Amino acid sequence: MQIVGQDSVQINRRARDLAEGIALGLLGRIDSEALQAQLLQILEGGEARPEDMADIDRQRQELLAEIDQLDSLIAGGLALHKSRDSARERLSKLISRMGASEGTFGEVRQFIPDDAVLLDLIKQRRTMEAVLLRHDVGRQSVSQLIASTADPVLGESRAQDWSDVRDTYGIQDIAHIPDLKVVLSAVGFTREKREPEREPDQIAVKLNPFEDRIRTAAKGKAVLYAFSAQTEALWIRLDPVKVLRWCVDHAGWEPPPKACFGSAAAAQACLLTRSPALTSAPGSAIELTKTVGHSAAAPFHLLHTISHSLMLTARRHSGYDSQSLTEYLFPMDLSFLVYVTSVQNYTAGGLLTLFQHYLRRWFDDASLHAFNCAFDPICSDVGSSCPGCIQLPRGCETFNAGVSRSYLHGGFADQGQGLWIPNGFWQPQS
Repeated sequence: MQIVGQDSVQINRRARDLAEGIALGLLGRIDSEALQAQLLQILEGGEARPEDMADIDRQRQELLAEIDQLDSLIAGGLALHKSRDSARERLSKLISRMGASEGTFGEVRQFIPDDAVLLDLIKQRRTMEAVLLRHDVGRQSVSQLIASTADPVLGESRAQDWSDVRDTYGIQDIAHIPDLKVVLSAVGFTREKREPEREPDQIAVKLNPFEDRIRTAAKGKAVLYAFSAQTEALWIRLDPVKVLRWCVDHAGWEPPPKACFGSAAAAQACLLTRSPALTSAPGSAIELTKTVGHSAAAPFHLLHTISHSLMLTARRHSGYDSQSLTEYLFPMDLSFLVYVTSVQNYTAGGLLTLFQHYLRRWFDDASLHAFNCAFDPICSDVGSSCPGCIQLPRGCETFNAGVSRSYLHGGFADQGQGLWIPNGFWQPQS
């Protein structure tokens, strides 16, 4: 990577191609199998010298013409399949030689022209996780559930409930994942405080690693305790167009070009460009909010608040209370996972039952839960967030910082009353 000036970032050609490919997958413009194959070509390929590019491009055009000719001959009845496959293999190797110079994923530049945004995306492991999770072979989407319903009456009921959830709550997709693999790890502990100091005169918080005091060979080395588990989860994704429209109408955003509302990919790209909190790690979003402001960070906190409201109301429909569930946010994808915190590789299938039978009622309960608080009006006066309403006792990625019922039903969204939301995301939109 090369740094140009203070605010400008230029990435080398191969890194640019990788970033463009992942971003294109994130925007849903390429499926995961094709993306993985082409990314592998880039990683295995070399950096072609500029003086070689003309010759390589000439060879490429010749191979493309040869493949077209072989296709025509095969269509005419000639058995030339092996020759065509050989030509295709040579073409694949040639593209690999071109490496990052190929610009395979240049289409994404129509949506995200800024190198800095692409770099922020590729730095986050969750970006790749979000891209691949959509095409997990074990997942079942709502549309697949409805299509596989044998009973026509039940199928129609599920379709109507799903239509209501989409229209009322701004959800683009929901899927059930029966075999999510997670690894939980503990790296150490702190005393007295859990968060880093925020002022220069505060005592620094120290992370104390676990130590093995028995084995002499482990002296001076930190010990990480970890275990893997397989559990069930629900994946929920917001509608980027509706989120962008809400940000413009009710979160203080300047209207973008009309083309941004033309597709989910265009709307998502606009959100990623305008809201740095979406391209950063969830743990960094709170500090970033102080820099960019609550308005610019609103999409992240909206996503996070919806995650909390659903977790806090899942018990009635799944049997799992909020302490049995954990969230995992994909801000750049406007999606999140809610999974069962299990250490036994066994779950009772409560989330599957919820997914199959209670989706609409679950969202209705979540909206009603976030409407008010037992500690109102005090809670609403200090950001509409407290342990009595939208905060989780455990399992929150930001320790409940930034969440607010106001993102769903209107009001001041922070303690400092810096952002007033006239209409929440789950309220009827004018």
